This record gives sequence, structure tokens and C-alpha cells, in this order.
Amino acid sequence: MAQIARGHHTVPRFYLDRFANDGHQIGVLRLPGDIRYRQSTRDVSVVRDFYNIDNRADPNAVENLIAEIEGEAAAVFRKVLDDHQWPLDNNDRSILATFFGLQRVRAPHQRQVFTEIAEVIASVLSPTGDTDAGTGKADQTNEIKHAHISSMVDVMAYAPFYFGRSWVLIRFSRKRLLTGDAPVSLLPNPAKPEAAVGIGNAWAILFPMSRTTGLTMFQIMAGEKQIDTTADGSTYLAGVFNDATINNTRERIFYHPDDVSMIPSELPVPRAVEISTDHPEAKPDDGGGAK
Repeated sequence: MAQIARGHHTVPRFYLDRFANDGHQIGVLRLPGDIRYRQSTRDVSVVRDFYNIDNRADPNAVENLIAEIEGEAAAVFRKVLDDHQWPLDNNDRSILATFFGLQRVRAPHQRQVFTEIAEVIASVLSPTGDTDAGTGKADQTNEIKHAHISSMVDVMAYAPFYFGRSWVLIRFSRKRLLTGDAPVSLLPNPAKPEAAVGIGNAWAILFPMSRTTGLTMFQIMAGEKQIDTTADGSTYLAGVFNDATINNTRERIFYHPDDVSMIPSELPVPRAVEISTDHPEAKPDDGGGAK
């Protein structure tokens, strides 16, 4: 039987190294900012048994799938960041689109979404408000884990929402970018800033590829053609990227140890819940879990 991999990166190490120093040390800030430290990228964002499943044939099946996607993506990152290849061909674009889709759905906060949905459903269906009614806590946790992992395995379904956009690679010569535990950020249409936003209708999707390079994936409007270009970074654009990263971070911001000045003094608190509902059965005093 194959040895089971126990420590799982929820943000890949090859990516974190793009924000680390030569010793593979990266700055870590825990929201709301009172705890800061340096850590090896080997240990950052590692969660024990996060992707392991009860599969006696291959308990590492999910981790192996992730490793394959990450390996292909790392090669494309080297083309873009080290060899300065741009634009990319369709195969390399597809590899990155798949990686972005995976990175958005693989994180712990996405599993929290499944947990909160289960709690809302249970609170609505159970007349007593007992969210564990009809199932044991361990069984429920296992079901949520499998539901989350199933959404990850279906990652190819998300890739077209990234692939089918116009990509703009932005290189920064002076300002530096941060990243975090949820590095795929969605921006709403500026004309409708309060509208709900997802990967299908986001005006732009931002991804900091390194501390000096950011990728913006723009929605293609009616009558427009898909085109991939480059742009020079600016103080304003660095602010857009870093603000989006900070606002999308759930618990931890990651940064190069020399870039601490890029972190603002005012930071959000960790996000307590991922979904909200106005259903009366889901409110805290009624025994509901999500609000």
C-alpha cells in the first residue's frame, strides 16, 4: 500500500516561493494583523489530511491529481515569469485556467461553504433546530469533506470561465504584490458594484502570479474579441491587486519579508461566515448555523 501523504498545501509551495526570499522564507500575517511571523514555504498553508479520502485503492488520489495540475502550472509559471513568454498558446492558457479553477475551490473556506449550507438545510428541516438530527457529527463531517472534494475533482468545469476571458499580464518594476490564502479575487462590474459576483459574471478576475507580476482576466463584452496583452504596473494597479487580495483573504496574508511596507495599517478581521441567509430558521437564536 502506498504511503499516505498527510500534510497538504492548500496554497501550493511553488506559488508561495514566488513571494519568498532566497531562503524560501515568507512573511505571514494573521488577520486582523496582530500576529506576524516568517515561515518556510514548506510549512505555510499546510492542513493535515485535508484532501485524504477513504479510498483503500489509492488514498492519495486527490492529492496526486492536485500535484499533477500544480506541476503543469508550475512549468507555465516559469515560462511567463522566468522566460518572459507572453502571450501563451491555448494549451498553456488551458493549464493556467485549470489551475486557477482548482485554486479557487480547494481552500478551507470553500469547505466551510459546504458546512454552512449543510447547517442551513438541517436547521430548516429539523423542527427542533438540531443541526445534527438524523446523522452523527462524524458522518456529517465526512459527507461535507466528500462533497467539497467532489467539487474539486470537477475542476475542468470551471476552467472555461477563466480561459474565455481577455488576459492582461501586468509587470511591476517598483511596487510589489501580496498574496494570501485565497489568491483568486473577483471584481464586480464598476457600474454595478453591489451586485452579486461569481466567476461567470465577474468583470475581472485578479491573480497575483508573483510579487512583481499580476494577471487580470477581463470579461469579454458583446462585440469584443478575446485578446491577451501586457501592461506596465503602477501604484494604482498595485493598490487594486493588493486591496483585492486583502479583502479576499480569510485568515492569512503572505508576502516577501522585504515587502512589509505594502501592508496597510487597517486590515479586515477574519471572515466569520461564508454565506448568509434571511431564512428565520437559520438565525443564530433559532439554532441555525449560517447567517
